[in-house]
Amino acid sequence: MDLIQDNILEIMLLIGVLFLSIGFFMLSISCGFIVTGALLYGTSIILVRLRKERVD
Repeated sequence: MDLIQDNILEIMLLIGVLFLSIGFFMLSISCGFIVTGALLYGTSIILVRLRKERVD
């Protein structure tokens, strides 16, 4: 349970990315691949920066 409480921000962010990517895939497959890749890349950068701030 502590794992979920400690990482609730990351969990909410990943759920949001999942819902956005599902919506984009329904719109257009080619557009969906591009946008999903960009969202995953951006999400990973944000998560890495948040992790570094927590460590510091």
